[in-house]
Amino acid sequence: ISNTLEIGSGRLVSQLGWAHRGRQFYDISAFKGTEQDAFGLMDGRVTYFFANERTTLSLQGTNLLDKEWYTAAGGDANAARLAFLAGEPRRMALQLRHKLSR
Repeated sequence: ISNTLEIGSGRLVSQLGWAHRGRQFYDISAFKGTEQDAFGLMDGRVTYFFANERTTLSLQGTNLLDKEWYTAAGGDANAARLAFLAGEPRRMALQLRHKLSR
């Protein structure tokens, strides 16, 4: 989803994205302990373009709902051992950019 709004002599562009991930098993044997239910991640960005079109100010975020998720997991069903690699938590960034030449 994207939207543009003219503000004074500049413009504000907002973007919102959703990535759905289906149910996953992180182990080839489909060991129940390595299963993750379906989930979604929301990312967004708001950017102000100054009148000169060379300067922008952006606020961006990933995993805005701070969903706990895993990028990998593994285990040994016989030994009852599991290991998980956590996905990125919510992250926010503020960025100021200026192009020196057109």
